[in-house]
Amino acid sequence: MASTEGGMDIEEVAAHTPEKIVRETVDPALGLMPYQARRLAVALGLRGDLIGSGAKLFAGVYRSWWDCDASLVEVNPLGLVETAAR
Repeated sequence: MASTEGGMDIEEVAAHTPEKIVRETVDPALGLMPYQARRLAVALGLRGDLIGSGAKLFAGVYRSWWDCDASLVEVNPLGLVETAAR
């Protein structure tokens, strides 16, 4: 589950603007597939090279959740920072 509405209580987002929550069902026998990670990145508004970077990050979050046998992993907030060209 992911949302562009970072910094907010996800339950509040779900109650008031459920369309802003992106859901991706993961088969535990397969794990998060690369196409699913890319689909999440696109759904969250990432474009160009950021799609691959976002997908890699989501795969890492999923791996952390799986490897730690966690019940939840939350990243809040996650932001993009534009740097000045050198």
